[in-house]
Amino acid sequence: MVKRIPVSELRLGMYIHKLACSWVRHPFWRGSFLLTEPQDLSAIRECGVGEVWGGG
Repeated sequence: MVKRIPVSELRLGMYIHKLACSWVRHPFWRGSFLLTEPQDLSAIRECGVGEVWGGG
């Protein structure tokens, strides 16, 4: 099930369907991806995104 997830609750292994922000606010070239890298998790937290659409 896809739902809104606060960035503070993101964990490795979750699938990001969409970042809840403009594409110019985040450093990712793709819109959806499996969150497997700790540096990607850190980048999401640091770029100011508040929520994502995703699931575990």
